[in-house]
Amino acid sequence: MKPFFCRIGNKFYSAKTIIKYFPDHDVYTEPFVGAGAVFFLKDKTKYEIINDLDTNLIQSYKLLQNIKINFNISKEIERLSQYDTLQKKRMYLSDNTKNRNIDKLYKKLLSSCNTFSSTGKGKLYSNYGQFTKLKKLNEYKERLDNVIIQNTDYKKILIKYDSPNTLHYLDPPYENSKTLYKDSSMDYKELETIVRKLKGYVLISLNDSPNIRNIFKDYNIVNIVESNSNQIGNKLTARTDILIMNFK
Repeated sequence: MKPFFCRIGNKFYSAKTIIKYFPDHDVYTEPFVGAGAVFFLKDKTKYEIINDLDTNLIQSYKLLQNIKINFNISKEIERLSQYDTLQKKRMYLSDNTKNRNIDKLYKKLLSSCNTFSSTGKGKLYSNYGQFTKLKKLNEYKERLDNVIIQNTDYKKILIKYDSPNTLHYLDPPYENSKTLYKDSSMDYKELETIVRKLKGYVLISLNDSPNIRNIFKDYNIVNIVESNSNQIGNKLTARTDILIMNFK
């Protein structure tokens, strides 16, 4: 299952590779969920917690989780299809009278996926309808069933839900990414100190650099090739990232 919302730097192209390293677990946390590419692709587990500091993103997830599908999805897609140009989509997005939950959800979908580089900021740059996702609205809602959705500091998530049967997957902001994310300040030494004390399994996705490798020198580190795209047509680029694990 693809992510419902879009975020720059999401792990869509490397999610399968990352999941291959997952050990068996009963509790799953993702403190920097972003677009949730790994979350939406992985098998559902007994307890799942997703979190992000981006309040608007978390509100979007909660709207998706709680939306009552008491309408005909096909008819709603037909209605929304009338906004078939970029100008019409921009006008629709700014129309405050379109305030039903399905409209709120579609506006959030357009804002996250059709803005430049999927940043969720500024005006729409893509005319793509996103209807493939709306057609699977029931599946996305089911995937989020019983998932705990939080909007707090990542450290609280790690500590509160830690156990020997917990898998913590972390995809924090990379080094030199301050211009890409609203909340991008990251103390990697602090992260390592916290991870060292956890009882559960930890897997971290990060950029490869001498600094990161030095901080996590006592961990199992593997290289993976990561591809990037803004999901609205830009050319893919590739780089080598690393996975950091406190297990073999």
